Amino acid sequence: MRSSALKSRLPFFSRTRNQTDRWNEAPEWALSFPVFLVCLVVLAASVQPAHSQMPRERSSQAAADDLFWAPSVVILPSVTHVGKGMMDFQIQHAFGLLDDGANGLWGLDAPANIRFGFEIGLSDNVTLDIGRSRFNKVFDFGLKGTVYEKSRVQIGLLGTAGIETLKDGRSAGDRMSFYSGALVAARVTPSLVIQALPSLAHFNLVADGMDNSAVVLGLVGKWDASDQVAVYVETLPVLSGEVPGAETAFSVGTDLEVGGHVFQLFLTTSQWMTPQHAVFLSRDSIADRDVRLGFNVHRVFGLR
Repeated sequence: MRSSALKSRLPFFSRTRNQTDRWNEAPEWALSFPVFLVCLVVLAASVQPAHSQMPRERSSQAAADDLFWAPSVVILPSVTHVGKGMMDFQIQHAFGLLDDGANGLWGLDAPANIRFGFEIGLSDNVTLDIGRSRFNKVFDFGLKGTVYEKSRVQIGLLGTAGIETLKDGRSAGDRMSFYSGALVAARVTPSLVIQALPSLAHFNLVADGMDNSAVVLGLVGKWDASDQVAVYVETLPVLSGEVPGAETAFSVGTDLEVGGHVFQLFLTTSQWMTPQHAVFLSRDSIADRDVRLGFNVHRVFGLR
């Protein structure tokens, strides 16, 4: 479905970096605190009292080693997931552009997108993902499952749905988007892991001149520098579909495992945390050196 009035109803399609965004109307702490409070309540009610914080390991013996240290990279999910009865709590954060310079503290003063998420192990092979992003007030829900796991190769399937909760006159159906695909990952050498994610991104309502769907090939390369440090690169090129104005999201970063946490520090061109939004709405280009700082934090808990 397309709408000629879309640009007046969806400001993010025509947004520039100098415009005041709708999500800036309230202070960042005021937008984030209610979600943070809910996260604390959920954690307090669900984790095991004596052994709530779990080490980063699968709950059962797997045929393949954990190719990635966390269930997601920057924007893309990874083929790795938590085991049954485990929950990965995620905090994702992407700042403004570095070219804001010293006056803008290299993007740290700019509006930041924040996502809180939970990945819950329904079984050793299937997980449920729930999250909420600040930009466009997106709630996302997804399922990820492993269909093949042997030696150094792992294959999985995923499907996610997102709904934007901005009050802008659109129906619930028009505010929905989807992302689905297959995860194929392999350990090529003892230190090198690659992952391909052929996928489909879809929005129910788009601007004139856009296709509702785009075929995407998500790519990730990770090199384990040590048992606690890894570096990676991630990109989401569009293979098919008209998405005028969108730029290919590109990220490079490092994983740090410290005390059972996985910290991911990265430079990225996109502020969007959900893949379908990164595909359709990223406007910054690596060719123009439009990059920003970001970080993710993962912590695994045991559920009752």
